[in-house]
Amino acid sequence: MAMKFKLTKIKIFTIFSYILLSSCSDTKIEYYPDGTIKSEIEKMDGGNKIIGRWYHPNGALMNQLNYINGEKEGLSKTYFDNGKLDVVVNYENGVLNGEYKDYYKSGGMKTEFNYKLGKQEGVYKSYYTNQQLKLSALCENDYKFYSVEYDSLGVWKDEYREVKVFIDDTVVLEKNYLIKLELKGPKISMKDSVLCSFSVYLVDEKRIVQKSNLFLVDGNSVEIEFNAKEIGFYGCTGMFLTNKKNEKRKHHQITSKNFHIIDKIVTPS
Repeated sequence: MAMKFKLTKIKIFTIFSYILLSSCSDTKIEYYPDGTIKSEIEKMDGGNKIIGRWYHPNGALMNQLNYINGEKEGLSKTYFDNGKLDVVVNYENGVLNGEYKDYYKSGGMKTEFNYKLGKQEGVYKSYYTNQQLKLSALCENDYKFYSVEYDSLGVWKDEYREVKVFIDDTVVLEKNYLIKLELKGPKISMKDSVLCSFSVYLVDEKRIVQKSNLFLVDGNSVEIEFNAKEIGFYGCTGMFLTNKKNEKRKHHQITSKNFHIIDKIVTPS
């Protein structure tokens, strides 16, 4: 008899809890024209917490996302209409933070990397559909400064080294500037077929003011010359590329921090 009474109490508590939670939530449901559920938006805790669910036309779950005080929060998973994972991300206070993964519809990994306060940071990897590594890169402050590329059989193809440098003061209008960049490491000669391309831009406006074509690197330095036709804070961004299967430059650990302005000359226009 005592056992029956205990079970009855548990059932009553469960029913009471369900009624209490239901009274604190408000769910809005939208439907496709055929009556299939399109989305469910559930508000809880007076609207401070929201759970959103969206569905494909075939009824399969497309995405689930939580909001706390109006900001995206926690793990968010997006699915293909076949039920397989599409994208997995994490939010903290509305900002992407933590691991990011997305997949092919067949189920294999497509890309994986990390966010730190909304910007890509650390190792970035992308894959072919056969799951061979396609690209491995190092990210810093939301841009890939060093990348290694492979073919679909896993054979090394090429490397890229990106660099951003800044002129540390406001330029003088209509003066000519020379930015000389030095690459630390083994010497590069013309026969190594290393190419580079750089653009000069206004940092505040994020507007390119001078583009350069690809040219061969001879030695470990590059000179970029430009005329300051506008007052502002200037920067220079570009990329070093090795030639295909260039063993001399293969696997060298070179990062953006190895590039710097070693000379700056102001001459009369």
